[in-house]
Amino acid sequence: MRFPRSFDVLAGGAAALLAVAIVALMAIPASVWRNPSVDATYRGFDANLMPIYLTGPGHIQGRVDVTPSTLDISANPGSHPTIHLVTTPVSFSTAFDAVVLKAPANAVPLRIGIWSPVLHSGYFIVFDHDGGNSIRAQIIQGGDAKEDLVGGSAITDQVLTPFTIGQPYHVEIKVDHDRRTIETRITSQGTALAETSIAPADASDLFNAFRPTLSVSAWADGDASQAQLRNLVLTVPAQASGSAEETVKIDDPLAHGLVVALLAAAIALSLLTGVRGLVPVLVRARRTAAASLVMARVRSRAPVVGIVVLAGVLYLLANLPLFGLGSPHFDIVAAKVWSYVAVKDGLADLYYRTVLVPAADPWRGIPLHEATFPYGITKAYYYLAAGWLYELWLGPGGQLVIRAFSFEVLLKSLNVIFGFADGILVYLILRRFAGPSRARTSLLLFVLNPAVILVMSIWGSTETISIFFVLGSIWLAEENRPTGAWLMLAAAGFTRPQMLVVAFFLGLVYLRKFAVARNLRSISWTVIVSWLFLAPFALAISPSVPVDYVTRILAYHIGNGQADVAYLGLSPANFSVWTLPMLFVNGQHGLLRMWSPSTMTLFGSVNYGQVAAVLSVVFVLGVGAVLFLRRQVSTQPGQYLPLLAFGLFGWLLVTPGIISRYIVYAVVAVILCRGVFSSVGYVYALVVMTVMAVMSIYGHLAFDFFGYSANLNVLSPTNNPVSELLTSIFSADWFITLASMSNIALLIALGAKAWESTRGDLRVGLKPAPGVA
Repeated sequence: MRFPRSFDVLAGGAAALLAVAIVALMAIPASVWRNPSVDATYRGFDANLMPIYLTGPGHIQGRVDVTPSTLDISANPGSHPTIHLVTTPVSFSTAFDAVVLKAPANAVPLRIGIWSPVLHSGYFIVFDHDGGNSIRAQIIQGGDAKEDLVGGSAITDQVLTPFTIGQPYHVEIKVDHDRRTIETRITSQGTALAETSIAPADASDLFNAFRPTLSVSAWADGDASQAQLRNLVLTVPAQASGSAEETVKIDDPLAHGLVVALLAAAIALSLLTGVRGLVPVLVRARRTAAASLVMARVRSRAPVVGIVVLAGVLYLLANLPLFGLGSPHFDIVAAKVWSYVAVKDGLADLYYRTVLVPAADPWRGIPLHEATFPYGITKAYYYLAAGWLYELWLGPGGQLVIRAFSFEVLLKSLNVIFGFADGILVYLILRRFAGPSRARTSLLLFVLNPAVILVMSIWGSTETISIFFVLGSIWLAEENRPTGAWLMLAAAGFTRPQMLVVAFFLGLVYLRKFAVARNLRSISWTVIVSWLFLAPFALAISPSVPVDYVTRILAYHIGNGQADVAYLGLSPANFSVWTLPMLFVNGQHGLLRMWSPSTMTLFGSVNYGQVAAVLSVVFVLGVGAVLFLRRQVSTQPGQYLPLLAFGLFGWLLVTPGIISRYIVYAVVAVILCRGVFSSVGYVYALVVMTVMAVMSIYGHLAFDFFGYSANLNVLSPTNNPVSELLTSIFSADWFITLASMSNIALLIALGAKAWESTRGDLRVGLKPAPGVA
């Protein structure tokens, strides 16, 4: 089979046109299309997505039995079993049938509540035996937030209707954040028994809650009680104006048809081009001894591959003992939910189902946060793969239980495997720039870096996955493979929002590094291949998912469109530039220098968040302009790395809301600058940054566990003298000032190296890859 020479020209033109069409479709706002009235509906009970606490605030275990259609809750004397059905910042409605099977004296067989542990208030529908088996509506304020809201004052206590043991009652609850109402309706056998509607005037504390929780509970002091819920339905209405949902769902046949047509064209063109590239390879293989040469090459490299694999296994085994130190942390608890939802409900539901799921385990059962999925489509596929791997791990007949520690071991093992792969990529990149010997040293400096180990093996966060795609992109770019570089960069950009800044910097480098024709071809194929992976989201949600994700993330985290004050810390555990004016201008001390909200005033009516956001944007655009305008920085091998490190570290120090573990990105960027520093300067810069990163990450973890579980975790400062000492240093004014000034000094040093590289005074690379234009 032969392809005419004109095929490549036609295929290239078709790829460019198809890429333009795909980008144009993605750019059409979701508001142009027809929107549904409901974003998602979920039916039935799932024990993996409903935190269950058999003891609850009591001291004796009750009993909870869950099937897909029923939830049985039995309270033994002294028990207070509690189940959290929903924790969410979005509007939702729910409906289910409730039946009380046993209602002895001195017992509440069923209590259904919308409540806030942050504001210690709630609205409850209580099936109460005392008072003649009545269903009551209560508004509680000033309660004690445990697994359930206990105590407090009932500012409203209204009898709605009597109930009969054994008779089902249909309960409907609607929480509307836009209208600021909570409506309930109770019916039985088709007859309406009671309807209520409360507004902020009735329960001001409750309506100030950002993420209320729907819980059911029971308790008994005498004989055991028993109740049952049946046929649960959760509905999330369309709420395109709110940024708590990171995507906007549409329901438009025209958009669906265009997605299918472009997907079919992408598949067809990919297959044709793949065959076109494969045929010459097969022809050469038949005419030559290519297969033998390939096998000989594989055999010659087998010892090296074996050594690398063995080193990776030993590296994983060395990290295994650390996995249990960080349990249960919110990030790993939520990651289990994401993997489970991706496997059970599908990729698209990561953006809807998870925003309803309570993540209460880190706070000893107190539902302070939902397990919302905050990442891009690359991470969606990652968690789908993690869920599949866990199913394989369990084997045939194994039941996927997300609270199992083995699930945490799998997720952290994946972090470590990617971390080891990152080290290999560091070596491959620096082998060209700094020589094999220095590259091996840098590999060790990465894989043994305590900041990296803290993040991936103890914290359980996935920075090593994002770093993998960035390093892979840089390596492919330096190997003169622009299509692979652009593909890896696109994948990196949609691992997490912070990677969009890295993608912006490297994208500008590649635009100058490679010739226009090669970039056009590579970017076109990057769009087409990305579309193949984006298609499930485009079909289930909207073709504008990438655009909506970016804009809504910016609105939520930078514009604070819906962010609550508790999560508006200016620089949580990050020794940023803002800790200095927090002390000298606002008189804040200790942890308040880092966790004070970005809405705090800096001068006049201007707050820190506004100033920091403007400075962050100006800084990123300034570094980007230098990368783009100084062409020699991009075309010389590795010449852009000092400027990339400067831009990334500076962005981390000035941007509001940047947390401690993101400093790991800057650590990697400094490691890649081996070719520009002397040995002493390199070690000094890396040691200073690593020490600051370790102190901020460890301090952050200790502070989290202090708030999560008091003395139940070994890293809590109340349970470990080392943690107590390090946390006291971490939160001391003198250390915060020293650490922040050290980071600023290091930023200036990186800026000096970056300036030298832009002037051509600094030669980073050894030799360019053949054919780089």
